[in-house]
Amino acid sequence: MRSRLKNSFYGYRILLGTFILHALGSGEYFYGFSVFYNPLREEYGWSSAVTSGAVSLSRLEGGIEGPIVGALIDRFGPRKLLAVGIFLTGLGFMAMSLVDSVLMLYLVYGGLLSIGYNTGFSHSLTTMITYWFYKKRSRALSVYAIAAGIGGALIVPLLAKSINLYGWRTTSIICGLSFWVIGFPLLFVFRDKPEDLGLLPDGLDPSLLRYVDEGSEQSKVEDVDITTRAALTSPMFRKLLLGESFRSFLLGSIVLHQIPHL
Repeated sequence: MRSRLKNSFYGYRILLGTFILHALGSGEYFYGFSVFYNPLREEYGWSSAVTSGAVSLSRLEGGIEGPIVGALIDRFGPRKLLAVGIFLTGLGFMAMSLVDSVLMLYLVYGGLLSIGYNTGFSHSLTTMITYWFYKKRSRALSVYAIAAGIGGALIVPLLAKSINLYGWRTTSIICGLSFWVIGFPLLFVFRDKPEDLGLLPDGLDPSLLRYVDEGSEQSKVEDVDITTRAALTSPMFRKLLLGESFRSFLLGSIVLHQIPHL
């Protein structure tokens, strides 16, 4: 068993690590806020519009932050940005335990926590997968996507139980610690690209490349490159943007309000 693990493609370990972190992040951040929703409203008497505003702000922040984080990932690599994201997300959940006003809720959840999650979990993890997988990229991203549903199904009930037993402030601290305890050790597993370990995407054998002519199309694994301007003016990109915007709007609204209205 140990020999098989040692000889297996390292990208599968990367995929497993991203799966764990995506499940954790989705369960505690994306799905988890709906569990904190009613306790916050009941303690401070906030309206639904005011409480939901924190999530709206976090979505707005994510849209503004995306291009900036993308440029930083290109320069420093996803692993370093993931480390920053893990630290800020853990810190943000701990700061959530101190929330005592609407302004602080917006600054913590819509600011600090959102920046950490989007930096480390929305962008860095998916970028790492695209670096490690080429022909198997769709399959790898599908496995990664499954983690969100599993994380929500497993973690949300635990959050609800913890809030009932210990309160939402203590539960928020537990969430923050869980990101650090699970996330930081996994950083030792992650590598930005397969080339960092002398490997190729999908587990292709680098030694075979010596038998291929240097100028051959088969001598290297390349991805399709496209400029930012070309992407923004592409009809396909606009369709994807429109579809993803509707999906995010509908899914986010349902996820946020389904537990408070049960």
